[in-house]
Formats: sequence, structure tokens, C-alpha cells
Amino acid sequence: MTAAVESTTPSAVIDRVSLVLDAFDGPGRLTLAQVVRRTGLPRSSAHRMLERLVAYAHQRKENGAEGWVIQHIRAEEQARDLIETMRAQVFGSDPVFTSEVGPVLAAHTGPGLLGFGSVPRDLVE
Repeated sequence: MTAAVESTTPSAVIDRVSLVLDAFDGPGRLTLAQVVRRTGLPRSSAHRMLERLVAYAHQRKENGAEGWVIQHIRAEEQARDLIETMRAQVFGSDPVFTSEVGPVLAAHTGPGLLGFGSVPRDLVE
């Protein structure tokens, strides 16, 4: 059974990351086990990718990002969960802003999109 899952799992890293991000397409939080079920990725791969997303936020902060933003497409609850995680584990502050993404990007990605961005120290008031 494992071999069948692995044979259909994309080999390109960007495709695998996309699978993880796409797993968060509904309301509420997901456990690691739920991410694994939704993506078909091995548990270790899914865990490593989720850790990398938080590590990326840490890296942005270490490189001078004082502020941060969250954008979404019809994913208010997931955006709130991401804000809580980033506030508690990385930034210790609220985002500069949170907004819903416009219709052009929404037409290409659909509902459930979550985006994280950082703001350099010299641009934060």
C-alpha cells in the first residue's frame, strides 16, 4: 500500500509543497495525520514541509522583517489560525494587516488560499 501512494506522489518539491498547502482548503485546523491523508505524502515529508513554512517565517524575521501580513481567499478561520501560530511562535505581535485577496488571483487559485508576507523593519511605522 505504501508503494502505491509513493508512486503517485509528485517528485518535484514545489509540487509536494503545493499538495500540503492545498490540504488546507476547508474550515478549521488540520492535524499532521489529516495532512498526510489529504496529500498522500509520507508523514515525515508532510511534517518537514510544515516545519519549513514556520522556519521561513523565522528566517524572514531574522533578516529584518518586523511586520507581517496574512492574505486569504474565503479562508477567514484558517487565516485566524495562521495568525495565532505566527504570533505565538514567530513574531509576538499582530499582523500589519489581514485581507482577502482580490478577484484576479482568486480566479486562478480558488477559495482556501492562504498567503504570508513579511514587511522589512524600515517600512513598519
